[in-house]
Amino acid sequence: MSDRQVDEELLELLRRNDAVYAPTLVVGGFWARAMGSIALDLPAEIDDPNHCVDPGTRAKLQQTAELQALLPEARRSPEAFYRRLEGSGMSLA
Repeated sequence: MSDRQVDEELLELLRRNDAVYAPTLVVGGFWARAMGSIALDLPAEIDDPNHCVDPGTRAKLQQTAELQALLPEARRSPEAFYRRLEGSGMSLA
C-alpha cells in the first residue's frame, strides 16, 4: 500500500482475515525471485529452517505451471522471447 494512509478499515480487514502484511521493502527481492520461478517453471526452494511456512503455502510454491498460465503471453517463455530477438538480426548483449 503506497497510495493512501493505513486506515482503521484496512487494519480491521487484516485482523479479521488473520492476514500477514508484508511491506514492499520486504517483498521486492522475493517478488523478482517468485516471478523468475514462475517464468522458468522451476519451484523456488524454501529457506525455512524453523518450519514456519505452512503446507498450503508450500504447495502453492510448487504450482509454477498453473501460475505461468496467468502470466501475459510475452512473459511466459523468456527463451522464446530471446529466440525471436536473436532471429531478428539485431545485436544482443
